Amino acid sequence: MPLAVKLGVVPILWNNDDVPELTPDIPYSRVLDEMAQAGYAASELGSNYPQEPSVLRGELAQRGMVLSGGYFCADYTDRQTHGSIVAQAEKKSRFLADAGAQYLVVADCLHPERVAVAGRAKLEHALSYEKFRAMADVLNEIARAADRAGLR
Repeated sequence: MPLAVKLGVVPILWNNDDVPELTPDIPYSRVLDEMAQAGYAASELGSNYPQEPSVLRGELAQRGMVLSGGYFCADYTDRQTHGSIVAQAEKKSRFLADAGAQYLVVADCLHPERVAVAGRAKLEHALSYEKFRAMADVLNEIARAADRAGLR
């Protein structure tokens, strides 16, 4: 029995949100058109995509595509910000679910001190147990928020 595979793509290949000076600002309509022309079935959320879930869902559907998920990052190591972070994750999860997505993609944001040693970090660059535990705790809360919205 042949395996049916559908591929999705991230819009960062068109508009680099992490390092915007690397790419010109390409309108979302062109990004989606080119994704569809290349044969992709899904896209992760782009920063310049429509902010109304039903509009975004319609734009994707016009091209035979769906939204796979969206990226969420924050500094998870500071317990003082956890309430705000979970609230933001809850809001993002509801938006993604309303737009037809299945996944919330979670990652720690870039930190200059960690970027400076990327690829050559030593034990002294590791997170403290306290910061690691704080990160684990809030990631569990974010996972529950995503689950409540019906996301994985």
